[in-house]
Formats: sequence, C-alpha cells, structure tokens
Amino acid sequence: MVNSNNIAVVFFGPPLSGKDTQANELRNLDFDLVNSGELLRQKNIKTELISQGRLVEDEEIIDLVYANIPTHQCLSIKSRLVFNGFPRTKRQAEWLWETLAADNLVSAQSYSI
Repeated sequence: MVNSNNIAVVFFGPPLSGKDTQANELRNLDFDLVNSGELLRQKNIKTELISQGRLVEDEEIIDLVYANIPTHQCLSIKSRLVFNGFPRTKRQAEWLWETLAADNLVSAQSYSI
C-alpha cells in the first residue's frame, strides 16, 4: 500500500516551460529537491557533455541521483521529493519507478498544464 505521507513529484517539459519555477515552489513547501543539473554542476561531472546539451550515461546519473535522495535510507518516514531534470531516458524512468515503488512512494498522477 502507498504511504500517503510520501509524495514524489517529477516535472517533465521543454525548456522554459516552468519546471524550475514549480520545483522551487514545492521546495518552499518543504519538499526535498533533487535537481540533476545542479548535482552535475556541483560535482563537475561531464561539463563538456552538459555544455553541448548531451546526456550523461544512465548509470552515472542514476548513481548520483540515488546518492542525493535525502531520505533514500529511511523512506518509511515522511518523504516529500521533487525531481527536476530527472528522469530523461526510459532507463532512468524505469529505475525511478522501481525505486519509488519498492519504498511505497508510487501513486501515479498525471497533469497537463
């Protein structure tokens, strides 16, 4: 059963569609923000790839995101996560779904704006 205290939000959309704005609004509501672009910049990972608009390898970004999910070792407590810039590939989306489902965080909702 899905833990109703746990929420994970994923933003998808083209550039300049408001993903960062909405993610930051949720951060102001005590969501933990997992922003893959920020994580990559902080770690100086593949800056040449990023500057060319190319994607980092799936496993590398998955490892980085997992290590930076604030509650990844205690998801049984109240978790409010917002993902920005992740997932970007089918493999990343499958990993995220499996990870959240394993920790009873998944209840799919879709909204169009």
